[in-house]
Amino acid sequence: MSNCGFAVNKTMGLLIRTSQLNTELAEINVGVIYLDLLFELHVRDFHAWINLEIQRNKPDDLIYTRMEFYASRLISSQKNRVFTGTDYHQIMDVYSIWLLLYEDSDYITVSPRKTEILFGKADHINDVKYRSNIINVGVDMKTNPVDRDPFFKMIYYLLSETMEPAEKIRKLDEECGFQINKSCIERMKNMEYISDYIWNEGQKHGIILGEQRWELRGIMLGEQKAAKTTKEKDQQISIAVKALLLSGQTLDEIANLLGISVDEANEILEKHN
Repeated sequence: MSNCGFAVNKTMGLLIRTSQLNTELAEINVGVIYLDLLFELHVRDFHAWINLEIQRNKPDDLIYTRMEFYASRLISSQKNRVFTGTDYHQIMDVYSIWLLLYEDSDYITVSPRKTEILFGKADHINDVKYRSNIINVGVDMKTNPVDRDPFFKMIYYLLSETMEPAEKIRKLDEECGFQINKSCIERMKNMEYISDYIWNEGQKHGIILGEQRWELRGIMLGEQKAAKTTKEKDQQISIAVKALLLSGQTLDEIANLLGISVDEANEILEKHN
């Protein structure tokens, strides 16, 4: 986890604390998932893990199962990070937010976990609050953002693939009242598309790891094969030495015949006696 950053909203007088978290969640015997962005947000009584995913191309229907999987992993991965033992009450809320840039209209949906009573009375169950929430933000990136909601207009300008960074900055300032500082401008110049960037970097990382693993595997297999070959060769020499000794030849004569030293011949005989 990186150092905490603090920002003050002067209008509301809020102290907002954010902490960027490691976007690689690796659990023993479960596997690794790579998140686009994960951070911890603390505003007054609101304290949660926020996961942001950007989906550019329309996937199959299993995307919704993937959303649930990510949210569930964000809950379970808090074990020994946020809480230990059975202190489950310390688990923080999780919000997995998905920007779906392939949609034909703008929309926002929230999918909190709900309890349905199948039998009997259990009014108190209605008050149960589950920790994971999935938020889908559909964005129409094919339509000009004129006269659209300011929030979706902002997303369109930020993630547009066709607009130059300078144009994005001007539009965000003039139409959305969203001013960007110099450090953000430099980042935007190098970020034509967040999801593609993350994918490409992840792919490079995967290729490097794959090459390293296969290189190590190759070395191990080579060493095993060399050891096996040496053992087989020694066995063959041992058989030859024994046969020649039985025929009446001396060890010096045998070593000279086989192109090895007398010491090597003795060592091989001792190994395979």
